[in-house]
Amino acid sequence: MGRWNTTTQMGRIVKIPFILMAVAGLSACGGSTTSVGPTPTTPIAGNVLGTAGGATVTGTAHGVADGQPVAMTIGGTTISGLVRDTTYDKGVLKAFVQSEFDPVTSSTFSNYDAGHSGVSSTGAMSASVMNTDFKSTEAGGILRGANYARVSGGTMPTTGTGTFTGDYAGGMGASNVSAFIITGDVALSADFGASTISGSITNRVGKVNILGTPNNFADVDLGSTAIGADGAFSGTATGGEFVPFGTVTSNTSTYQGLIGGATGTEAAGAVNLLINYDAGGTIRNTTEVGVFIAE
Repeated sequence: MGRWNTTTQMGRIVKIPFILMAVAGLSACGGSTTSVGPTPTTPIAGNVLGTAGGATVTGTAHGVADGQPVAMTIGGTTISGLVRDTTYDKGVLKAFVQSEFDPVTSSTFSNYDAGHSGVSSTGAMSASVMNTDFKSTEAGGILRGANYARVSGGTMPTTGTGTFTGDYAGGMGASNVSAFIITGDVALSADFGASTISGSITNRVGKVNILGTPNNFADVDLGSTAIGADGAFSGTATGGEFVPFGTVTSNTSTYQGLIGGATGTEAAGAVNLLINYDAGGTIRNTTEVGVFIAE
């Protein structure tokens, strides 16, 4: 659950008649008193959608039992053979993978097409992400997409600060590299008085192919950016590199999201990491698209 502090001072009722009379006397002489009331808020509408990665994702794995079919589309294309796989769940973000024979690993499961979807504990926020592999025939190659939404409206504080912690999941690949499934932990810090937010994604672990060995990815820094009156934000992301890919030559990455929940204690969003490497003269241009839900 999001935690936040406010700077509003609450008056205390004192039962000593002399003090009450003194306050009344000050008022009569032109003095002023501090008004007492709830923390100032602004309304934020529901049914607000954000996208990242270039392709729209529809469907959800939330509520689907392990091993059961999952109906998802990306870029308007329905991907067949997707099933729930709890092995790759990250908290509220539930995983799905393509269940078909992979001749490379001699396994029934492949991650040619894979992703995650989920909702916050209250259902006020949702997010879905999907990445297809360069070998994907249905998607016609690589497609990466993410959706996040504020499903229901609420209010957002306009004073004080808040912290949000939660889950991250996504995928990364290049023109000829099988997609990684990557998970991690997200943390956001908001200053509602200054209308700013920043954060990080840490403990990032990825697997190449479903049966691959886990690899560690660098943390992602989510730079400070403005929160709009509607609770939306977007900014610059740095880090996130996979060192074995070579020397980083450029990193033009971004993140975006929404504040939500009944009282502004939840957040959902997406990252789009565009990192280029020089691996001894071989240039690798990678893209990672992922989503987060934090409370």
